Amino acid sequence: MSAAGHSHRNVRFSGTEYGLRSRIGNELDNQRRYTSNPKRLSFNINTPEIDNDGENLEALLDRIWKVYRVSPLNNFSYTTGRLKQYSRRLREGLSMLQTTSMKETHYDVTFTAEGGLTQTPHDREAIKIFVKLYRNGNASNEDDEEPSSFYLGYLISRGNMKPMVDMSKVYLPILLCQGPVTTIRNINYLLEKFFDCNISPLKLSQDDLTWICTLFAEKSQNVLMKFEFPQPSIKNSINFKIHHANLSSLWNKIHDPSLDYVPYSEVKLLWSALIQQLFKVFQIDIGY
Repeated sequence: MSAAGHSHRNVRFSGTEYGLRSRIGNELDNQRRYTSNPKRLSFNINTPEIDNDGENLEALLDRIWKVYRVSPLNNFSYTTGRLKQYSRRLREGLSMLQTTSMKETHYDVTFTAEGGLTQTPHDREAIKIFVKLYRNGNASNEDDEEPSSFYLGYLISRGNMKPMVDMSKVYLPILLCQGPVTTIRNINYLLEKFFDCNISPLKLSQDDLTWICTLFAEKSQNVLMKFEFPQPSIKNSINFKIHHANLSSLWNKIHDPSLDYVPYSEVKLLWSALIQQLFKVFQIDIGY
């Protein structure tokens, strides 16, 4: 089974930068820590040095995103001429892939470099991909309906600790996007063709998701956890809503506030308590 913790709103975390790392040597579970400079997962949070970071991220907050992992882009350039070329090629590609029912539509596509979304000097500027849809023709026809936002995507790099070895490639490893499923699939396909890259869904491990619950414990939003059964014969899922006051109270009893890190033993204890609560509510043993 898999479990995911979702905030009802986007949140930012206070303190320092935390993440997951691998076990070191013979380190025991109660010695395992979530420390800075993680290899697998990190979260940028508010510090005095980056007080304006929240303003920079406004475009990404309070939205529901599909998240993809992107391999380095080949033959990508930030020049104005090349960005216009990518816009034209993506527009033409979408027109070629559109279904019969969409033949009377026109796409207006723009690639733009977005400043303010980087975190370290080694991060490359984010790229915003915006697709508008004209239902009755094209953008130059005054009789057309008002265009609708059809697709929005951001190629982003945040927290890259060292420069790319191969300077001919551009490293924007995360794609955040929203739009119709078919359009997202088509745009991913076209981007892979244009830049000789691979785009795949970003998957978090069970450890990652478990740890994320501890981050939400210090915030004011409720947490919605969804448990799914992987067996083909079982199609049911369980949605488990945790009120913030309960989660926060539980975490305050577990976490030692004098520590500047989160011990793995505390994470496991919180998760165990949540599973016990799930059993009390639904009378179902998840089996963790």
